[in-house]
Amino acid sequence: MRELGSELRYNIIRELIRGAATCQQLANIYGISKQKMHYNLNKLFEENLIEIVPSNQVRAKEVYYRATAKNYILDFAIGQNINDHSLSKRDIIDNILTQEYHINLNSIAAKLLEDSLKMKPQESLLIVSGSYNQPLVEKILVEAGRRSINTTWIYQSTEILKAKYEEYSLSAFDADYKQFNRLLAKHNVYLNLNGEARYIELNDPQKQRLRSKHFAQSRKIIQQNKIKIAIMPGLLPNTLEENTIESEIQFWKALDIDYKKLYQRTHNLCLEMSKHNA
Repeated sequence: MRELGSELRYNIIRELIRGAATCQQLANIYGISKQKMHYNLNKLFEENLIEIVPSNQVRAKEVYYRATAKNYILDFAIGQNINDHSLSKRDIIDNILTQEYHINLNSIAAKLLEDSLKMKPQESLLIVSGSYNQPLVEKILVEAGRRSINTTWIYQSTEILKAKYEEYSLSAFDADYKQFNRLLAKHNVYLNLNGEARYIELNDPQKQRLRSKHFAQSRKIIQQNKIKIAIMPGLLPNTLEENTIESEIQFWKALDIDYKKLYQRTHNLCLEMSKHNA
């Protein structure tokens, strides 16, 4: 009933009762991305509400779907509070990543903490991020908590950055950076994931000079306290366009590094090269 409570999935079934169709054909009919349609078809297939039409072609490029029944009688009182927005865009993207591409998001976050940042229990992690990288930050916070790693998250969305650059007084702007440096000095690792900052320019000359002064202080704190730093580009906004989802898939795959395997390959390569040098 939950599957049929979605208006989109109900319409998909109605269409497939009329005749078989491919994922791309259905995506065109309802004006959505092929990725989103594929996700919804998988859900309907799991509930045996639709089936794949057997093909006579050995290497058929397109899979055709059809409804398993010729008609459905629905009681709309059942699940009437469920609509097409019961799953957020983020939920759909996460399901595509985990179910279709078998990407373990929590495992990636864990490897970032342990193998990349080399963090230990009771150490402190400072994260600066906006909404672009929030999915990654949330996974990191969960895995950090499991490892008794203390975390501080400074949230800087596009709106906050614009206000900071365009509306803050000089004293407020100055105080904001002073507070950041105070926090920085209390942490062992600094992770900057603020992809939004790439798209917003600071044009005020006085604020530019203040920022440069505070950046110099930040570098001094990092050197004196031997703080480890890491900076990564931001994710694209949560849309269900195919190119956006593909970019996010590549983003997570790039982070999904088998560090032990990489170390072994590098070690073996160095040994091989040392033989030739000798």
